Amino acid sequence: MPSYVVFSDASLRDMAARAPVDLDAFAGVSGVGGYKRDRYGDVFLKAIQDYLEGISDKTEVNSTTHVVSPVAVKNHGEANKIIQEHVEPDRPVK
Repeated sequence: MPSYVVFSDASLRDMAARAPVDLDAFAGVSGVGGYKRDRYGDVFLKAIQDYLEGISDKTEVNSTTHVVSPVAVKNHGEANKIIQEHVEPDRPVK
């Protein structure tokens, strides 16, 4: 399933710019409501945290805004991979 089926380009860009670190912050991302927060939040937060840890020696993370420029350049392939690994095939994406 393509990543844009779950999150629009705008949502993915906003997620990348904000780099949320908890479910409350994830819910503040454009296009993330309660259902998507509950269904995908933990998976995406883990992926974001793993990415940030991987670049932490190269980029300063602003702990107030959590805006990290290099996160914004991640492509849809990464999001698609995360979604494919965690979506149940018999359960439609809303």
